[in-house]
Amino acid sequence: MRLRGHWAGEEAGLFRVMAENEEYAGYVSALVAEHRELDAFLAALDLDDPAQRTAFVRAVDELHEHIAKEEDGLFPASLTELTGDQWDLAMSAWSTVHGRPVAPAGTTDAGA
Repeated sequence: MRLRGHWAGEEAGLFRVMAENEEYAGYVSALVAEHRELDAFLAALDLDDPAQRTAFVRAVDELHEHIAKEEDGLFPASLTELTGDQWDLAMSAWSTVHGRPVAPAGTTDAGA
């Protein structure tokens, strides 16, 4: 499932670096818990069951709320909180999970 790979990149990279700050540790922990809850739900999902289809629609709505917590909360906070070295660490971890090179801060070439 593509979500697992996406979550792994977030958790190994930006989430881990942001959680080092006490101010954001609880926020990050809650986001990780939401990843786990949705993962367990999707793994057990039976779309042939009408009740589970209804639950799936609710889960998609909750996913939109989760994404908003990231994009409107944690990600903007990271722009003001992280140093260049912390960004490099977060992006390096993301790259390792996804097998894609990420250019270090101050460069324009991903192969640099």
